[in-house]
Amino acid sequence: MNSIHPAASMHDKRLFFNESELSVGNTMELPDQEPHIPTRAFLPPTLEPLLFNSSGSRLSHVLHVFGFEPYSHLAQSMNDTLELCNHSSMEGETRTCVATFEDMLAFAMSLTGSYNFSILAGDVLQPQGIVKVLDLQEMTNEGQSASIACHNAMFPFQVFYCHYIRGTKVFNVTLEIETTNEIIMAIASCHPRVRIPLEEFHVPKIQNELLCHWNFGDNIVWVPQQSILTQSSHTDSFLISQTTS
Repeated sequence: MNSIHPAASMHDKRLFFNESELSVGNTMELPDQEPHIPTRAFLPPTLEPLLFNSSGSRLSHVLHVFGFEPYSHLAQSMNDTLELCNHSSMEGETRTCVATFEDMLAFAMSLTGSYNFSILAGDVLQPQGIVKVLDLQEMTNEGQSASIACHNAMFPFQVFYCHYIRGTKVFNVTLEIETTNEIIMAIASCHPRVRIPLEEFHVPKIQNELLCHWNFGDNIVWVPQQSILTQSSHTDSFLISQTTS
């Protein structure tokens, strides 16, 4: 499994793009989305150590508990998720996998020092659709504020791969689908260049440009509420607050 990005195993050249492509009037082709991952419940916090702990994953145990065949497609997807979760971080990246909402919130709090967040999520993007960029708004202050992207991963219960790369920008992008003229909203994350084989994703390296990808499907982005520059009425945004004792 390619460990660069949870969706990178598709090797879809449309998944990654340079920041300069996010310009009003530009046309882009949307990537194929990974197969739909059904909505599942989070694990109770007391059960999470069964999966993510210092002794590593327990895939065979989980397969036995749920009665899944060890060579099924689901078992392979579960193994891919655990490989991603146990892989070392990229340069400049802080990552974790969470199977409880409490741990997702704790991870976001540990990186930002904030107790109040907006959770950003865009529309479901149409695969392989040609879209035109109508408008874009940077949601955070020139990449100076921390934002945490959480990517839905396949498992019998809810698992998210969450990561933070310093200097990431988050954009709310208004797109028009060429074939239907439908207006959709999308969230794009743009990261500083790290040591990844960009040629594998057909992305030309442009000096000082950020490398961007769409946060589509069930992927979400956590941004401290005080760092939000623009509140959009179209993009889903949920305020999460936690009070200190």
